[in-house]
Amino acid sequence: VTFVHFGDHKVDGAPQLPLSEEARTRFQGQIDAVGALFVDTVARNRAISADQVKATQAAIFQGDEGVSAGLADAVMSPSDAFFALLDELGNPQQ
Repeated sequence: VTFVHFGDHKVDGAPQLPLSEEARTRFQGQIDAVGALFVDTVARNRAISADQVKATQAAIFQGDEGVSAGLADAVMSPSDAFFALLDELGNPQQ
């Protein structure tokens, strides 16, 4: 495989090429920044600590596991969730 490209970083991360240490460091820095933003956003919006969010280690929580972890309020059907949101917003059309 031969890459014809413009820009020194255009093919960074291409699966056919070894990943340079510089590219790996740059990618990891970007991932860390986005991860920190995600942790802070979840912590703020779920009223839990950032340490509690980090402790999940990016695991997937389904159903009641998510509720127990403080990542969700309840498990319900989409239509029930919609009507619960309307109730919370004080929608008079119900």
